[in-house]
Amino acid sequence: MPVLESITEEFAPPVIYTQNTQSPNYWFSGSAELFIGAASNLSIQTEIILREVRVFGAVIRLNEPIQIAVFYEYGIWSCESRALSILAFGSSQQEALDSFREDFSAMWDIIGQSPDDSLTPGALEVKRTIHRIVRAVDVEPVECR
Repeated sequence: MPVLESITEEFAPPVIYTQNTQSPNYWFSGSAELFIGAASNLSIQTEIILREVRVFGAVIRLNEPIQIAVFYEYGIWSCESRALSILAFGSSQQEALDSFREDFSAMWDIIGQSPDDSLTPGALEVKRTIHRIVRAVDVEPVECR
């Protein structure tokens, strides 16, 4: 998967696959091979790196960047972090990324702030991961009129 780092986030160029004419369900990109079922659409896969999460007027500052796998299949974009158990969808890359940010924020608020004894073993592992990643949460000032 191509990786592109930036100050906040950027999308890496999509991986372009070409179809093998002798076996139409196999596609190639350099030395990588992708099998696509007969009724499937071609999928695009790339990765972005978040160095902070801005959502709902808050800035979640990170100790370490979050790598997010970005997929496009069947007209739907998705952003996934298996380490954080987040899978978000959207009709565009931006919409999927915005959904990911909202899910991350909700995970911080709900799982990250819950007492350990109220969480399942899987949720406790996610809590430890999110606490290792999050350095601070800053609330941006709201202008009153």
